[in-house]
Amino acid sequence: MIDDKNKILLVNPTGGWDAKRDDKYFFPIGLLYLQNYLLKHDIPSEIIDVKPRRLSPDDFKRVVREINPKIIGFTGSPFERHTLHEYILGIKRCAPDALVVAGGPYFTATAKDCLINLEDVDVVVRGEGEITLLELVRSFVLNGRYENIKGITYRGEKGCLIENENQRPCDRDECEIDISLIPDDDIYAPFVYLKNFEREKIRALPILLSRGCIKNCTFCFNNTGRFNSRSIPLIIKEIQLKRERFGCDYFWMVDPTFTLREAFARKLCDALIAHAPGIKWYCETRADCSLELLKKMSEAGCVSIDFALESGSSKVLKAIRKDMDLSLIEPFAKECKRLGMRALVFVMYSLPEETYDDFLMTMDILRKIKPYIYDTSCNRTLILPGTQMERQARCMNLLPEDFSWYDPDFKDIPEWKTLMSDEEIIKCGQALRDYQYSLHHSWIGYIRWKAVNLVTAHFRKSKRAAETIRRYPSVHNFLKLARKHISGSQ
Repeated sequence: MIDDKNKILLVNPTGGWDAKRDDKYFFPIGLLYLQNYLLKHDIPSEIIDVKPRRLSPDDFKRVVREINPKIIGFTGSPFERHTLHEYILGIKRCAPDALVVAGGPYFTATAKDCLINLEDVDVVVRGEGEITLLELVRSFVLNGRYENIKGITYRGEKGCLIENENQRPCDRDECEIDISLIPDDDIYAPFVYLKNFEREKIRALPILLSRGCIKNCTFCFNNTGRFNSRSIPLIIKEIQLKRERFGCDYFWMVDPTFTLREAFARKLCDALIAHAPGIKWYCETRADCSLELLKKMSEAGCVSIDFALESGSSKVLKAIRKDMDLSLIEPFAKECKRLGMRALVFVMYSLPEETYDDFLMTMDILRKIKPYIYDTSCNRTLILPGTQMERQARCMNLLPEDFSWYDPDFKDIPEWKTLMSDEEIIKCGQALRDYQYSLHHSWIGYIRWKAVNLVTAHFRKSKRAAETIRRYPSVHNFLKLARKHISGSQ
């Protein structure tokens, strides 16, 4: 029998939350889907979202020791992977008889690496977890075995790694969230801050629209080759129920590319207009969607939107397999502004085959769309686990031969670097930071900010000044306050 005596813990040790920035908090919605799916099959479980509860690895392990669970499931982000590993290492000493499971995109991409390096992990659930976890729980609790479950990677009797065949895709309607089963307590935090409205502290409710992506961008770990969208009536039902239960009219549409299927997006907008009038919402999309659809989205309540430029060079876009017509970027951004949508544009630099001249093409487009966008997200290109870019990097020996995502000596996410020099990469980052700062400040404020940065850079280069700051922390604190005051930064 699967009951409270056979306690199941679903754990999110890292990601989505910063103790000093509650606008970055995002409840682990993937674990909520797992918990909800188990509960629909009469299997209770508990989510432990570690960071909001401020549990250190030792605190967490004390909690596990007290609960003595039958199954512990972990998920987490590659960006904080070493902290994530700390919560897993030694967990068997706290619950010796527990089955320790790891799942989610990071563990899916590194399943064998995980089992080789984290001896406390028994099983890795690959891909979507609802069906696999349900079968795993039933089999392990009833007979202590799991070897025949599809969609898992595990150690065989002699320590060899066994990868079972993939699990069937999860039917979206079958895996729907039952709102009535969402816990009514302080542990479940339903709200996030509406993207691009963080300064106004507008709270929104997340709504998952789909999973996966059929595009082939080499840097992205979301391109599963499959796009699985929910049925529109059930999306509308969730919006209505959450709107009623939590008294909120703002929503975050959780979807990597809202307009990937324009017919679906158009039908959803029509349904929102008819059955959820008055709501406001945010989504991520592509700049090559039709302007007619963009107008329909505005009519349905879209007030905030993120879209990806990545690079202003067609050559670079081809290298990363991002099929985007750059001539559509400016009309798209201009229409967002006309419709009153706050638009943020994603930009990357140090991409495959990118030269400094290619980067200048990116800056040319950014200058053209500057009057129409609200903000930018600018990042150096990172090699993420499970991506085509990671496979390319290994083939090109851009990663060390002994590289492992679980090796603590490799602390940072590796960066892609081929054609640009270190000096050019630094110039790219500075140009993008300057551009981003200028979006929200006057020219006078921008000049003051640049002056402060020059002074700061001088202090960093001066050995005498650095020694003074090291010896007298009060000098360092004074300079920080002065910089903050002069630059007008928050």
